[in-house]
Amino acid sequence: MKTRSNRFHLPPWATSLLRWGRRVVYGGIFLVLMAVLLELLAVYFFPGRSTRFLVSGETSGQKAWIDNQFFPYRFFPARAAPTPIPVTALKEAPEQTIRICLLGDRAAMGNPTPPFGLGRQLEMMLQTRYPQHRVEIVHMTMEGGNSHVLREVARDLKQLKPNAVILLTGNDEITGPYGPASTLGKYNHSSRVARMMAVFSRSRLSQLFITALNRVTPARTDLTIWKSHEPIMMKGRLSAGDPRLKTAYRSFRKNITAILEQAVEASPVVIVCTVPVNLKDCAPFITTYLSDETAAQEAREKLRAAIAAEATHREEAVRLYEEVIRINPLHAEALFRAARLALDEDRLAEAADLFSRARDADALRLRADSHQNALLRECAEALDVSLLDAELLFAMRSPQGIPGHEWFLDHIHFTFEGHYLLASALVDRMEFLQAFGHAIPASPLPNPEFLANDLLFTPWGHVTQLEAVLNELAHYPFQRQLTQGEAVARLNQEKEIWDKRLEDMTPESTRAIFARQQAARPRDAWLAMRAARYLLNAGDFVRAESAAEAALQQWPHRFDVRTMLAWTRAMQVDVPGAAQEILAQQLQAEAEKTAAEEAERTRLSAEASETAQAHRAANAEARTARTALNNAWKAAEAEWRETQLDTVPEDEWPDPPEFVLPEELVAANEKAAALAAETKALSEAASLALLKFQDAQAARLRAIMDDLARQDMEEGQDLIINGDEDCGYYDISTALFLGQALKHRDRAVQAIPWLHSALRRDIWNSESSIALAEAYAQAGDNEKSIETLQAAIERNPRNPLLWENLASLHCLFGNWTMATICFRKAEELAPYRYERLLKWADALARLKQFDRAQRRIDQYLVSVPYDPEALALKAHIQSNLPAQRSSSSPVPVEKAEPRRFPWE
Repeated sequence: MKTRSNRFHLPPWATSLLRWGRRVVYGGIFLVLMAVLLELLAVYFFPGRSTRFLVSGETSGQKAWIDNQFFPYRFFPARAAPTPIPVTALKEAPEQTIRICLLGDRAAMGNPTPPFGLGRQLEMMLQTRYPQHRVEIVHMTMEGGNSHVLREVARDLKQLKPNAVILLTGNDEITGPYGPASTLGKYNHSSRVARMMAVFSRSRLSQLFITALNRVTPARTDLTIWKSHEPIMMKGRLSAGDPRLKTAYRSFRKNITAILEQAVEASPVVIVCTVPVNLKDCAPFITTYLSDETAAQEAREKLRAAIAAEATHREEAVRLYEEVIRINPLHAEALFRAARLALDEDRLAEAADLFSRARDADALRLRADSHQNALLRECAEALDVSLLDAELLFAMRSPQGIPGHEWFLDHIHFTFEGHYLLASALVDRMEFLQAFGHAIPASPLPNPEFLANDLLFTPWGHVTQLEAVLNELAHYPFQRQLTQGEAVARLNQEKEIWDKRLEDMTPESTRAIFARQQAARPRDAWLAMRAARYLLNAGDFVRAESAAEAALQQWPHRFDVRTMLAWTRAMQVDVPGAAQEILAQQLQAEAEKTAAEEAERTRLSAEASETAQAHRAANAEARTARTALNNAWKAAEAEWRETQLDTVPEDEWPDPPEFVLPEELVAANEKAAALAAETKALSEAASLALLKFQDAQAARLRAIMDDLARQDMEEGQDLIINGDEDCGYYDISTALFLGQALKHRDRAVQAIPWLHSALRRDIWNSESSIALAEAYAQAGDNEKSIETLQAAIERNPRNPLLWENLASLHCLFGNWTMATICFRKAEELAPYRYERLLKWADALARLKQFDRAQRRIDQYLVSVPYDPEALALKAHIQSNLPAQRSSSSPVPVEKAEPRRFPWE
């Protein structure tokens, strides 16, 4: 009798497959349960840190939502994690508070100078226009803040209840966390996997895993941090046809949709901005070539011919560029060059299209492309939120309809005028949407000139901004850019103008201006921090401390503000002067206790003087006796000659009588010799005692200075760490920062304890080892300087930065052979790090080996032609070359490289 239907009779292969499928399901359930159990255990035994962007805190004694400085630890290594912009949003804000939440990446932050960026200008505009209202701009922005990160940030929008939410993101989508060109993004090709990784980063288990991984593999962590300094083009490039871009766009759409849904629930007004970028004055970073080598070679030859024809046969150049683009439609350089030719000939529509295509074809995707902006428009329309087409706005306001250096400092970062244009458009849009309710404007929007003066951007901020941009353009990925020379020349010319204006202002007038602005805006922590830094640089440490304390009242949770306060206090401590006073007091006390010893030294000195005087008298007496005896002998000889000359032949003369020294004269000579020996011995003893006394004095002075510097460091650490507060990696990074800052101000004695502290807490931090070695060298302790770097190399021999700096030190100390060996080792580890040549040239220039330094600096400038530091060093070298060539001193010859080192 059959008990089961035939449909349950499966073939063996299906039964086996079903059995394995069941095992996989059970295994998955088991893993999920284990993960939940481990998470619960981790929560109990490893409390960890909050994974929210905002946490509870205080500002000026009031409860507020503040920025979580550990939030970036979810997406970056602790040593390399960017610090979010300060946030203080009152939990119980007054009724007339205007609160705007700004979500975005580094462009929205206002980099490279956030105190003059989009958020600050929005704040000042609204304060001027609505003076009766409190204005809060909540910067929910972060460097590297792509849609994956901002989706996690947007979770905190509900508790803020803002009047409006503004979204501006897209530039960091590919290179940011979980992007296809980032470290984490390389391991996934699915938007779901990226989302799962972002959600997993909320768990305590993920924090525990990362902590354990860093402790188990500290060398890997150190190398990972070092690689953040390597050229970004080495980290990953994606052509426009790369399939990973489709995953990135799909993730972008999903994340933007989720962010906007959260924003709509939190605020009645949501504004999505498209992302404008520099098209006209920013050439593509990397061009992707065809895989077909024949076609690629043909395109290269035509490109060279087109470039050569630009000066004389522009029509031929246009035709050749069209041929290159026909062969390779994604040839970014050809597209950009063709666009510039079209722009010169006033073919504006064609030029705009070619510039846009060149941006989209750039293999180093550091700018938001046209597809991302299209997705932003689609998402805004789908969720029925307001769209501010900033890309179109900037194009319409540009002279030829194509955004360029009028609005951008580099590829994506806005100028002050660019921030103003976007901020004013946002204010107009928010007022149109009645984001501020029934608030009535009291005045029109301030113009850019008024705002620049009110924010003290003119001239101080302008100079700071230009310095930051010029330093950025001198390095990767800008150094091989087609437009780099033009940009550097233009910015240098602009900087000269602002430098001159800054020089014309006296320090007294500048201090008065900052004091007046601080008095007008006592709650402005941004202004207080800027005033503290300026006053510190000007040497007014007392006022700088006062300004830093004012900033700390508003941002008591910020480690950077505490660090500034500790810095101002450290600069007020005159360690050498205080050490001299302490030593003088100690010597005075010792002198009072050892009066007898001093009297004995006086007596010995007097006896030595008397002995020397007796010695001189005995010598004089002996000389007188010898003279009298010689005279008597000569007279006797003359008399004898006269009596014997006539009677005895000369050959029979008897020998003259032997001269016998009188006994009293012999005694006098012996006494004089004894006195001379005694005097010499006393003199030598006194000199040796004086040298020992001076050495002891110097050693005691150095010990007192070291003790004072250590005490100053401990007081500063107590201020920064603030008891048992969780500091993450900030206590190490702030100690390193303060050590380097003091070292750069020629306070090596004060810098060494800070750097020791940083290195002691993280012995694998190569940057701390390098800074400590430099501080030892500055303090004159060459042996410890070399030992510090050698110990770091023993821990991590694959870090080229350590080898470069060890080579520089050997060069400065005259160890030519070891310097050459170490530089070659650095080149072997990182052949594309041309900074080693700059360090080599600098060390040789310090040793006045200008001929050798000239060769190194020329090699460096071939690869990094616009580095201002290198250009200044080359000018210094060339100004000394004639004197060096006329010198007859030989140049040391580099020897062959041995294969092993003393510390290996």
